[in-house]
Amino acid sequence: MAQTAAGNVWFKFNGEKVDAGSVIDILSLCCVQHSEIEIEIETPEDMNVLDEIIGYFKTGFGETEHE
Repeated sequence: MAQTAAGNVWFKFNGEKVDAGSVIDILSLCCVQHSEIEIEIETPEDMNVLDEIIGYFKTGFGETEHE
């Protein structure tokens, strides 16, 4: 989703800021379930991308919890 943005999209966690369009960068954050991250966009025209990413987080990335 971040790769479709007009500008850069960033994820921030524990003082580190990474390119949200890079899987390797995202993995380097070492976030665990229920971590709180910040998402930053560079241009207002990417609000739709931001909303899409937030929605993806809110729905658990399409996964269901297993007991």
